[in-house]
Amino acid sequence: MLAVRKVYNHIQIMNRFNPAAKRTTHYPYAAFSSVSSSSKISRPHAHKSNSTLCSEAVIYSMFAYSPLRQAIPFIVQKILDHQPPIITQGVDAILSKIFMGGKTVEDAKPIIQQLHEQGVQTILDLANEGGRADIDQTYLSLLKLVKDSHEIEAVSGVAIKISGLSCQTTLLNWNSGGKDIDCEKDKLMNKLKRLTEQAKEAQLSLYIDAEQAPIQGAIDSITRTLMKMFNTGKVPIVFGTHQTYLKNSNAALTRDIQWAKKAHISYGTKLVRGAYYNETLALSPESPLVFETKTETDQSFNHAMQLCAENNIHFLVATHNVESLQKLTHLQKTYGIYEKVSTAQLLGMRDDLTFSSQGVPSHKYVAIGEPANGARDYFLRRVIENTDSLSGAPIEVSTRVQELRRRAMDWSGNIEGKK
Repeated sequence: MLAVRKVYNHIQIMNRFNPAAKRTTHYPYAAFSSVSSSSKISRPHAHKSNSTLCSEAVIYSMFAYSPLRQAIPFIVQKILDHQPPIITQGVDAILSKIFMGGKTVEDAKPIIQQLHEQGVQTILDLANEGGRADIDQTYLSLLKLVKDSHEIEAVSGVAIKISGLSCQTTLLNWNSGGKDIDCEKDKLMNKLKRLTEQAKEAQLSLYIDAEQAPIQGAIDSITRTLMKMFNTGKVPIVFGTHQTYLKNSNAALTRDIQWAKKAHISYGTKLVRGAYYNETLALSPESPLVFETKTETDQSFNHAMQLCAENNIHFLVATHNVESLQKLTHLQKTYGIYEKVSTAQLLGMRDDLTFSSQGVPSHKYVAIGEPANGARDYFLRRVIENTDSLSGAPIEVSTRVQELRRRAMDWSGNIEGKK
Protein backbone atom coordinates (compact mmCIF):
# COMPACT_ATOMS: atom_id res chain seq x y z
CA MET A 1 0.00 0.00 0.00
CA LEU A 2 2.98 2.30 0.58
CA ALA A 3 3.93 1.92 -3.06
CA VAL A 4 0.40 2.87 -4.12
CA ARG A 5 0.50 5.94 -1.89
CA LYS A 6 3.82 7.00 -3.45
CA VAL A 7 2.33 6.83 -6.94
CA TYR A 8 -0.68 8.84 -5.81
CA ASN A 9 1.58 11.48 -4.28
CA HIS A 10 3.66 11.65 -7.47
CA ILE A 11 0.54 12.32 -9.50
CA GLN A 12 -0.75 14.93 -7.07
CA ILE A 13 2.45 17.00 -7.01
CA MET A 14 3.64 16.54 -10.60
CA ASN A 15 2.75 20.17 -11.45
CA ARG A 16 5.38 21.36 -9.00
CA PHE A 17 8.33 19.85 -10.86
CA ASN A 18 10.75 22.25 -12.51
CA PRO A 19 9.97 22.33 -16.26
CA ALA A 20 13.67 22.78 -16.96
CA ALA A 21 14.55 19.57 -15.14
CA LYS A 22 15.84 16.62 -17.10
CA ARG A 23 12.94 14.46 -18.24
CA THR A 24 14.55 11.33 -19.58
CA THR A 25 14.23 7.76 -18.40
CA HIS A 26 16.96 5.16 -18.82
CA TYR A 27 15.69 2.32 -21.02
CA PRO A 28 18.16 -0.56 -20.92
CA TYR A 29 16.84 -1.83 -24.24
CA ALA A 30 17.25 1.45 -26.09
CA ALA A 31 20.50 0.20 -27.60
CA PHE A 32 18.40 -2.25 -29.60
CA SER A 33 17.19 0.61 -31.77
CA SER A 34 19.09 1.16 -34.99
CA VAL A 35 16.89 4.06 -36.09
CA SER A 36 16.52 7.13 -33.92
CA SER A 37 12.99 8.06 -32.87
CA SER A 38 13.08 9.97 -29.62
CA SER A 39 9.32 10.31 -29.33
CA LYS A 40 8.79 6.55 -29.36
CA ILE A 41 11.66 5.77 -27.00
CA SER A 42 11.17 8.56 -24.47
CA ARG A 43 7.36 8.53 -24.51
CA PRO A 44 6.16 4.92 -24.83
CA HIS A 45 2.81 5.81 -23.21
CA ALA A 46 2.08 8.98 -25.17
CA HIS A 47 -1.02 7.42 -26.78
CA LYS A 48 -2.73 6.61 -23.44
CA SER A 49 -5.29 8.67 -21.54
CA ASN A 50 -4.55 10.17 -18.13
CA SER A 51 -7.01 7.82 -16.42
CA THR A 52 -5.40 4.77 -18.02
CA LEU A 53 -1.91 5.91 -16.99
CA CYS A 54 -3.03 6.47 -13.40
CA SER A 55 -4.76 3.08 -13.21
CA GLU A 56 -1.76 1.25 -14.64
CA ALA A 57 0.67 3.07 -12.35
CA VAL A 58 -1.32 2.12 -9.26
CA ILE A 59 -1.63 -1.53 -10.30
CA TYR A 60 2.05 -1.88 -11.19
CA SER A 61 3.06 -0.17 -7.96
CA MET A 62 1.48 -3.09 -6.13
CA PHE A 63 3.49 -5.53 -8.27
CA ALA A 64 6.59 -3.54 -7.35
CA TYR A 65 6.13 -4.70 -3.75
CA SER A 66 8.53 -7.67 -3.67
CA PRO A 67 6.73 -9.94 -1.13
CA LEU A 68 3.49 -9.63 -3.08
CA ARG A 69 5.22 -10.30 -6.40
CA GLN A 70 6.87 -13.45 -5.01
CA ALA A 71 3.48 -14.71 -3.84
CA ILE A 72 1.79 -14.10 -7.20
CA PRO A 73 2.15 -17.65 -8.63
CA PHE A 74 0.57 -19.16 -5.49
CA ILE A 75 -2.22 -16.56 -5.33
CA VAL A 76 -3.03 -16.79 -9.02
CA GLN A 77 -3.10 -20.59 -8.97
CA LYS A 78 -5.63 -20.46 -6.11
CA ILE A 79 -7.79 -18.06 -8.10
CA LEU A 80 -7.59 -20.35 -11.13
CA ASP A 81 -8.56 -23.37 -9.04
CA HIS A 82 -11.41 -21.83 -7.03
CA GLN A 83 -12.62 -18.73 -8.95
CA PRO A 84 -13.81 -16.81 -5.83
CA PRO A 85 -16.57 -14.38 -6.95
CA ILE A 86 -15.40 -11.08 -5.44
CA ILE A 87 -11.74 -11.58 -6.36
CA THR A 88 -12.55 -12.68 -9.91
CA GLN A 89 -14.62 -9.53 -10.40
CA GLY A 90 -11.56 -7.49 -9.46
CA VAL A 91 -9.37 -9.56 -11.78
CA ASP A 92 -11.86 -9.05 -14.61
CA ALA A 93 -11.83 -5.28 -14.08
CA ILE A 94 -8.01 -5.12 -14.25
CA LEU A 95 -7.98 -7.50 -17.20
CA SER A 96 -10.42 -5.40 -19.22
CA LYS A 97 -8.77 -2.10 -18.33
CA ILE A 98 -5.13 -2.88 -19.07
CA PHE A 99 -4.39 -6.26 -20.60
CA MET A 100 -7.29 -6.93 -23.01
CA GLY A 101 -8.02 -5.38 -26.39
CA GLY A 102 -11.75 -5.96 -25.96
CA LYS A 103 -14.42 -8.59 -26.42
CA THR A 104 -14.23 -8.33 -30.22
CA VAL A 105 -11.82 -7.15 -32.92
CA GLU A 106 -14.08 -4.14 -33.40
CA ASP A 107 -13.56 -3.22 -29.74
CA ALA A 108 -9.80 -3.52 -30.18
CA LYS A 109 -9.52 -1.35 -33.31
CA PRO A 110 -8.64 1.88 -31.42
CA ILE A 111 -5.78 0.12 -29.60
CA ILE A 112 -4.59 -1.57 -32.79
CA GLN A 113 -4.59 1.78 -34.60
CA GLN A 114 -2.72 3.50 -31.76
CA LEU A 115 -0.06 0.79 -31.87
CA HIS A 116 0.16 1.05 -35.64
CA GLU A 117 0.76 4.79 -35.42
CA GLN A 118 3.68 3.99 -33.10
CA GLY A 119 5.12 1.55 -35.67
CA VAL A 120 4.02 -1.58 -33.79
CA GLN A 121 2.14 -4.46 -35.40
CA THR A 122 -0.53 -6.53 -33.64
CA ILE A 123 -0.83 -10.26 -33.10
CA LEU A 124 -4.39 -11.06 -32.09
CA ASP A 125 -4.86 -13.78 -29.52
CA LEU A 126 -8.25 -15.30 -28.77
CA ALA A 127 -8.21 -15.57 -24.98
CA ASN A 128 -10.09 -18.81 -24.50
CA GLU A 129 -8.05 -20.86 -22.07
CA GLY A 130 -9.63 -23.18 -19.52
CA GLY A 131 -12.61 -25.50 -19.20
CA ARG A 132 -15.09 -22.64 -19.56
CA ALA A 133 -14.29 -22.25 -23.27
CA ASP A 134 -16.80 -23.84 -25.68
CA ILE A 135 -15.10 -25.78 -28.52
CA ASP A 136 -17.59 -24.98 -31.27
CA GLN A 137 -17.87 -21.33 -30.26
CA THR A 138 -14.08 -21.05 -30.13
CA TYR A 139 -13.80 -22.31 -33.70
CA LEU A 140 -16.40 -19.85 -34.97
CA SER A 141 -14.73 -17.05 -33.01
CA LEU A 142 -11.35 -17.88 -34.53
CA LEU A 143 -12.79 -17.91 -38.05
CA LYS A 144 -14.30 -14.48 -37.42
CA LEU A 145 -11.06 -13.27 -35.84
CA VAL A 146 -9.07 -14.21 -38.95
CA LYS A 147 -11.72 -12.76 -41.27
CA ASP A 148 -11.89 -9.47 -39.36
CA SER A 149 -8.09 -9.26 -39.21
CA HIS A 150 -7.93 -9.45 -43.02
CA GLU A 151 -9.42 -5.96 -43.12
CA ILE A 152 -6.88 -4.42 -40.73
CA GLU A 153 -3.43 -3.68 -42.13
CA ALA A 154 -1.85 -3.37 -38.67
CA VAL A 155 -2.63 -7.00 -37.74
CA SER A 156 0.19 -9.32 -38.80
CA GLY A 157 -0.87 -12.58 -37.20
CA VAL A 158 -3.25 -14.60 -35.06
CA ALA A 159 -2.34 -16.97 -32.21
CA ILE A 160 -4.35 -20.13 -31.63
CA LYS A 161 -4.53 -22.68 -28.87
CA ILE A 162 -5.24 -26.21 -30.16
CA SER A 163 -6.86 -27.29 -26.89
CA GLY A 164 -9.57 -24.69 -27.48
CA LEU A 165 -10.63 -26.57 -30.62
CA SER A 166 -10.68 -30.15 -29.36
CA CYS A 167 -11.43 -32.18 -26.26
CA GLN A 168 -8.53 -33.27 -24.07
CA THR A 169 -9.25 -36.96 -24.66
CA THR A 170 -8.52 -36.62 -28.37
CA LEU A 171 -5.23 -34.83 -27.80
CA LEU A 172 -4.12 -37.15 -25.02
CA ASN A 173 -4.76 -40.19 -27.25
CA TRP A 174 -3.59 -38.68 -30.52
CA ASN A 175 -1.32 -41.58 -31.43
CA SER A 176 -3.47 -44.33 -29.95
CA GLY A 177 -5.85 -44.76 -32.85
CA GLY A 178 -9.37 -46.14 -32.68
CA LYS A 179 -12.50 -45.24 -34.64
CA ASP A 180 -13.74 -42.53 -32.27
CA ILE A 181 -10.34 -40.89 -31.85
CA ASP A 182 -9.68 -40.95 -35.61
CA CYS A 183 -13.04 -39.33 -36.23
CA GLU A 184 -12.29 -36.52 -33.76
CA LYS A 185 -8.81 -36.08 -35.23
CA ASP A 186 -10.30 -35.63 -38.71
CA LYS A 187 -12.75 -33.02 -37.39
CA LEU A 188 -9.98 -31.08 -35.71
CA MET A 189 -7.67 -31.17 -38.73
CA ASN A 190 -10.48 -29.98 -41.02
CA LYS A 191 -11.07 -27.01 -38.71
CA LEU A 192 -7.37 -26.18 -38.63
CA LYS A 193 -6.97 -26.50 -42.40
CA ARG A 194 -9.81 -24.06 -42.95
CA LEU A 195 -8.36 -21.62 -40.40
CA THR A 196 -4.91 -21.81 -41.98
CA GLU A 197 -6.31 -21.38 -45.49
CA GLN A 198 -8.06 -18.20 -44.37
CA ALA A 199 -4.90 -16.97 -42.63
CA LYS A 200 -2.87 -17.56 -45.80
CA GLU A 201 -5.44 -15.75 -47.92
CA ALA A 202 -5.36 -12.83 -45.48
CA GLN A 203 -1.52 -12.88 -45.48
CA LEU A 204 -1.46 -13.50 -41.74
CA SER A 205 0.96 -15.60 -39.73
CA LEU A 206 -0.65 -18.33 -37.63
CA TYR A 207 1.11 -18.91 -34.30
CA ILE A 208 0.28 -22.25 -32.70
CA ASP A 209 0.78 -22.02 -28.95
CA ALA A 210 2.63 -24.61 -26.89
CA GLU A 211 0.54 -26.11 -24.09
CA GLN A 212 0.67 -28.65 -21.26
CA ALA A 213 3.25 -31.43 -21.57
CA PRO A 214 0.75 -34.35 -21.83
CA ILE A 215 -0.83 -32.91 -25.00
CA GLN A 216 2.23 -31.24 -26.50
CA GLY A 217 3.10 -34.32 -28.56
CA ALA A 218 -0.24 -34.03 -30.37
CA ILE A 219 0.27 -30.30 -30.90
CA ASP A 220 3.73 -30.89 -32.36
CA SER A 221 2.33 -33.49 -34.76
CA ILE A 222 -0.50 -31.16 -35.82
CA THR A 223 1.92 -28.27 -36.32
CA ARG A 224 4.18 -30.32 -38.58
CA THR A 225 1.21 -31.47 -40.66
CA LEU A 226 0.05 -27.90 -41.20
CA MET A 227 3.59 -26.74 -41.98
CA LYS A 228 3.92 -29.38 -44.68
CA MET A 229 0.70 -28.16 -46.27
CA PHE A 230 1.14 -24.40 -46.01
CA ASN A 231 4.82 -23.47 -45.46
CA THR A 232 5.82 -24.08 -49.05
CA GLY A 233 6.92 -20.52 -49.84
CA LYS A 234 9.87 -18.47 -48.64
CA VAL A 235 7.95 -17.06 -45.66
CA PRO A 236 6.18 -19.47 -43.28
CA ILE A 237 2.47 -19.15 -42.60
CA VAL A 238 2.42 -21.57 -39.66
CA PHE A 239 4.70 -20.98 -36.67
CA GLY A 240 5.23 -23.48 -33.86
CA THR A 241 6.24 -22.57 -30.31
CA HIS A 242 9.18 -23.71 -28.20
CA GLN A 243 9.05 -23.35 -24.39
CA THR A 244 12.63 -22.97 -23.30
CA TYR A 245 12.06 -23.74 -19.63
CA LEU A 246 11.88 -27.38 -20.74
CA LYS A 247 15.19 -29.20 -20.48
CA ASN A 248 14.72 -30.84 -23.88
CA SER A 249 13.59 -27.64 -25.64
CA ASN A 250 16.79 -26.94 -27.57
CA ALA A 251 17.17 -30.56 -28.62
CA ALA A 252 13.56 -30.45 -29.85
CA LEU A 253 14.21 -27.18 -31.68
CA THR A 254 17.26 -28.68 -33.39
CA ARG A 255 15.22 -31.72 -34.50
CA ASP A 256 12.44 -29.51 -35.84
CA ILE A 257 14.87 -27.36 -37.83
CA GLN A 258 16.52 -30.43 -39.35
CA TRP A 259 13.12 -31.95 -40.13
CA ALA A 260 12.04 -28.78 -41.96
CA LYS A 261 15.24 -28.75 -44.02
CA LYS A 262 14.71 -32.36 -45.11
CA ALA A 263 11.06 -31.64 -45.90
CA HIS A 264 12.09 -28.54 -47.93
CA ILE A 265 9.66 -26.26 -46.15
CA SER A 266 10.01 -22.82 -44.60
CA TYR A 267 10.22 -23.14 -40.82
CA GLY A 268 9.12 -20.61 -38.23
CA THR A 269 8.84 -20.71 -34.46
CA LYS A 270 7.93 -18.52 -31.53
CA LEU A 271 10.32 -18.62 -28.58
CA VAL A 272 8.90 -18.26 -25.06
CA ARG A 273 10.22 -19.17 -21.66
CA GLY A 274 7.00 -21.06 -21.02
CA ALA A 275 3.79 -21.46 -19.08
CA TYR A 276 2.44 -24.40 -17.03
CA TYR A 277 5.59 -24.58 -14.93
CA ASN A 278 4.02 -26.01 -11.77
CA GLU A 279 1.95 -28.53 -13.72
CA THR A 280 4.98 -29.73 -15.67
CA LEU A 281 7.16 -29.90 -12.58
CA ALA A 282 4.52 -32.04 -10.82
CA LEU A 283 4.63 -34.62 -13.63
CA SER A 284 8.09 -35.77 -12.58
CA PRO A 285 9.23 -34.04 -9.38
CA GLU A 286 12.17 -36.41 -8.81
CA SER A 287 13.50 -35.87 -12.34
CA PRO A 288 12.04 -32.53 -13.43
CA LEU A 289 11.27 -31.87 -17.07
CA VAL A 290 11.86 -28.16 -16.47
CA PHE A 291 14.85 -26.13 -15.38
CA GLU A 292 14.65 -25.32 -11.70
CA THR A 293 16.50 -22.00 -11.78
CA LYS A 294 15.92 -18.76 -13.64
CA THR A 295 19.54 -18.66 -14.76
CA GLU A 296 19.24 -22.03 -16.52
CA THR A 297 15.99 -20.99 -18.20
CA ASP A 298 17.53 -17.72 -19.38
CA GLN A 299 20.53 -19.58 -20.79
CA SER A 300 18.20 -22.02 -22.56
CA PHE A 301 16.19 -19.16 -24.09
CA ASN A 302 19.29 -17.36 -25.31
CA HIS A 303 20.69 -20.58 -26.77
CA ALA A 304 17.41 -21.14 -28.64
CA MET A 305 17.80 -17.70 -30.24
CA GLN A 306 21.35 -18.66 -31.19
CA LEU A 307 20.11 -21.87 -32.87
CA CYS A 308 17.48 -19.95 -34.83
CA ALA A 309 20.01 -17.36 -35.97
CA GLU A 310 22.65 -19.94 -36.94
CA ASN A 311 20.12 -21.86 -39.02
CA ASN A 312 18.64 -18.74 -40.61
CA ILE A 313 15.01 -19.55 -39.80
CA HIS A 314 12.11 -17.21 -39.11
CA PHE A 315 11.48 -16.69 -35.41
CA LEU A 316 9.45 -14.49 -33.08
CA VAL A 317 11.14 -13.60 -29.78
CA ALA A 318 8.30 -13.26 -27.27
CA THR A 319 9.88 -11.92 -24.09
CA HIS A 320 9.99 -9.07 -21.60
CA ASN A 321 13.57 -9.90 -20.64
CA VAL A 322 16.01 -7.07 -21.37
CA GLU A 323 19.12 -9.27 -21.39
CA SER A 324 17.64 -11.61 -23.99
CA LEU A 325 16.74 -8.68 -26.22
CA GLN A 326 20.25 -7.34 -25.92
CA LYS A 327 21.53 -10.78 -26.89
CA LEU A 328 19.22 -10.65 -29.91
CA THR A 329 20.81 -7.36 -30.96
CA HIS A 330 24.20 -9.08 -31.01
CA LEU A 331 22.82 -12.04 -33.00
CA GLN A 332 21.29 -9.70 -35.56
CA LYS A 333 24.60 -8.01 -36.19
CA THR A 334 26.52 -11.30 -36.26
CA TYR A 335 24.20 -13.25 -38.58
CA GLY A 336 22.41 -10.46 -40.48
CA ILE A 337 18.97 -11.87 -39.63
CA TYR A 338 17.05 -8.58 -39.69
CA GLU A 339 14.35 -9.83 -42.07
CA LYS A 340 13.64 -13.11 -40.29
CA VAL A 341 13.27 -12.08 -36.67
CA SER A 342 10.66 -10.05 -34.81
CA THR A 343 9.83 -9.40 -31.17
CA ALA A 344 6.63 -9.32 -29.12
CA GLN A 345 5.38 -8.25 -25.70
CA LEU A 346 1.96 -8.54 -24.12
CA LEU A 347 -0.43 -5.59 -24.21
CA GLY A 348 -0.03 -3.62 -21.00
CA MET A 349 3.51 -4.87 -20.33
CA ARG A 350 6.89 -3.25 -21.07
CA ASP A 351 5.84 -0.70 -23.65
CA ASP A 352 9.29 0.82 -23.26
CA LEU A 353 10.75 -2.32 -24.86
CA THR A 354 8.14 -2.59 -27.59
CA PHE A 355 8.46 0.99 -28.75
CA SER A 356 12.25 1.05 -28.71
CA SER A 357 12.77 -2.07 -30.84
CA GLN A 358 13.09 -0.28 -34.17
CA GLY A 359 15.90 -2.46 -35.45
CA VAL A 360 13.39 -5.29 -35.94
CA PRO A 361 9.60 -5.52 -36.39
CA SER A 362 7.93 -5.26 -32.98
CA HIS A 363 4.53 -6.61 -31.99
CA LYS A 364 2.01 -6.48 -29.22
CA TYR A 365 -0.01 -9.55 -28.32
CA VAL A 366 -3.55 -8.18 -28.05
CA ALA A 367 -5.97 -10.57 -26.37
CA ILE A 368 -9.59 -10.68 -27.52
CA GLY A 369 -12.36 -12.34 -25.52
CA GLU A 370 -14.66 -12.34 -22.52
CA PRO A 371 -13.37 -13.00 -18.98
CA ALA A 372 -16.12 -15.53 -18.17
CA ASN A 373 -15.46 -17.54 -21.35
CA GLY A 374 -11.79 -18.35 -20.86
CA ALA A 375 -10.13 -14.90 -20.98
CA ARG A 376 -9.75 -14.81 -17.20
CA ASP A 377 -7.94 -18.15 -17.21
CA TYR A 378 -5.80 -16.97 -20.13
CA PHE A 379 -4.84 -13.76 -18.35
CA LEU A 380 -4.00 -15.42 -15.03
CA ARG A 381 -1.88 -18.01 -16.82
CA ARG A 382 0.07 -15.21 -18.52
CA VAL A 383 0.63 -13.59 -15.12
CA ILE A 384 2.17 -16.83 -13.83
CA GLU A 385 4.24 -17.15 -17.01
CA ASN A 386 5.52 -13.57 -16.71
CA THR A 387 6.04 -13.31 -12.95
CA ASP A 388 9.75 -12.77 -13.55
CA SER A 389 9.07 -9.86 -15.87
CA LEU A 390 7.06 -8.20 -13.10
CA SER A 391 10.38 -7.50 -11.40
CA GLY A 392 10.38 -4.65 -13.91
CA ALA A 393 7.28 -3.19 -12.24
CA PRO A 394 9.23 -0.16 -10.90
CA ILE A 395 10.10 0.69 -14.52
CA GLU A 396 6.44 0.26 -15.48
CA VAL A 397 5.50 2.75 -12.75
CA SER A 398 8.24 5.27 -13.50
CA THR A 399 7.57 5.44 -17.24
CA ARG A 400 3.88 6.11 -16.62
CA VAL A 401 4.49 8.70 -13.92
CA GLN A 402 7.06 10.36 -16.17
CA GLU A 403 4.46 10.70 -18.94
CA LEU A 404 1.99 12.24 -16.49
CA ARG A 405 4.64 14.69 -15.29
CA ARG A 406 5.49 15.67 -18.84
CA ARG A 407 1.85 16.35 -19.64
CA ALA A 408 1.54 18.47 -16.52
CA MET A 409 4.65 20.43 -17.50
CA ASP A 410 3.33 20.93 -21.04
CA TRP A 411 0.00 22.08 -19.65
CA SER A 412 1.73 24.42 -17.19
CA GLY A 413 3.86 25.82 -20.01
CA ASN A 414 0.79 26.49 -22.14
CA ILE A 415 -0.86 28.34 -19.27
CA GLU A 416 2.26 30.45 -18.71
CA GLY A 417 2.44 31.23 -22.44
CA LYS A 418 -1.09 32.61 -22.47
CA LYS A 419 -0.43 35.05 -19.64
